[in-house]
Amino acid sequence: MKLKGQQKQWNRLAHADPFRAIFGHPEKRNRGWDPERFFATGREEIAAALQFAETIGLPAERGRALDFGCGAGRLTQGLTHWYSHVTGVDISSAMIDLARKHNQAGSRCSYVLNTDSHLRQFEDNSFDLIYSRLTLQHVPARFVRQYLREFVRVLRPAGLALIQLPSRLRSPSAWSRFGYRVNLWVGRTILRTPGLLEMYGVPRETVVHDIERCGARVLNIRQDDCAGPEWESWQYAITK
Repeated sequence: MKLKGQQKQWNRLAHADPFRAIFGHPEKRNRGWDPERFFATGREEIAAALQFAETIGLPAERGRALDFGCGAGRLTQGLTHWYSHVTGVDISSAMIDLARKHNQAGSRCSYVLNTDSHLRQFEDNSFDLIYSRLTLQHVPARFVRQYLREFVRVLRPAGLALIQLPSRLRSPSAWSRFGYRVNLWVGRTILRTPGLLEMYGVPRETVVHDIERCGARVLNIRQDDCAGPEWESWQYAITK
């Protein structure tokens, strides 16, 4: 899927059931999320992520943070409790509108639409923290690798990027992996299943290679199962 197709899909989801599309639970169908509880999950996740960051000793400063794939701002709002200014970036204009509606941090939080495979609207060395979870897993690998290079570019020295990304389907069988892709294609193109999201992965060794080639370092890789039981998924802690 191209980025333009993803933009259309996430705009549709933003109008249909945005909170469940962003942070889905089976029991939260039909707009079942209470907004306060939805945003509370973001505060809890960010608190846990920054507690882990303290064990690494980074980032050196808590000035500016970037939430990549912000959606309605679930994690962006959580970051505002820790950083002087937080920027949320998303491909969907409808999600950006929703995030602005729920912004509780005033001018310390801004939301930016980005429909490109780069982040050129941000200068080099702009952010002390870059956070992305439950986002890149829906982006084709060729675009993910471009975004990784951009994360390194906009990350400040002694900053920290915490990036979640699947590496591969868990099944060792090529036939099983093929069946997974066929079922996904049937659901998307023939059955047109509402809310069906594409899933992608980038091999772990490729991620590390790309990061190091850009002049950054992967400090830590830890398992993150948020991509679901079918996928091996990791969180990368990156600095430069």
